Amino acid sequence: ADLDPAAADEAAKKAAEAKRRRELEGLSTFEKLALEQATKQKQAGNDHVKQQEWEQAFDVYSNALGLDAPDDALNLALRNNRAMVAVKLHRWDAAVEDASAVLAVERFNVKALLRRARALIGLHRPSDAIADIDRVQRAEPKNLEAQALLVDAQREEEEVSWADYTRLDDGDTVERLVHATAELRDATTELEAAFVVETVAPTADAGEEAAGAGPSPTLRMKPDAEVDRAVETT
Repeated sequence: ADLDPAAADEAAKKAAEAKRRRELEGLSTFEKLALEQATKQKQAGNDHVKQQEWEQAFDVYSNALGLDAPDDALNLALRNNRAMVAVKLHRWDAAVEDASAVLAVERFNVKALLRRARALIGLHRPSDAIADIDRVQRAEPKNLEAQALLVDAQREEEEVSWADYTRLDDGDTVERLVHATAELRDATTELEAAFVVETVAPTADAGEEAAGAGPSPTLRMKPDAEVDRAVETT
């Protein structure tokens, strides 16, 4: 039987952990040092989170990621944690980027889905947020945070729809549209007045193929005086 999404993610985590243990055995001294420092930085970032020191936490997690430690699971956790801090700081784009990196590996990581959903609401993309929330609710139907986010996303969806409607009905926008249309009509009138279409027969030296094609229309600009009179009488 097929595994449910949560069980599939758990199996993937166990496989990744086994792979991680094998990889750690063959690390160089430099790689072990990077891993040790990144692990310490992660803990320091967690301590800042407990104190709600969001800016410091964001910087520490970023520093840890910059060490490029040879531990995919650690780096994934760092990105997920930084996504959470980015949400707290209303850095919506950064939160979406980090959460998406986690979800590229763990499709049903609930924390990453919720964090990305919150950021998407902040970016006025409620439909995308609702898609993430739906994935959470399929894995955890009773998740209270997902339920609260869904209410926020639906409210944002209504506000976005209303904003689109009012922009269409905005008097200033309509006035500018009418003005632009009038300018385009005037420009078209001037072009029509400035040019005349003439039928020109091919010359004797134009070649046999051109001569066989017969007369062709040619666009010719009128003299300035003729243009002025045409525009004035339009």
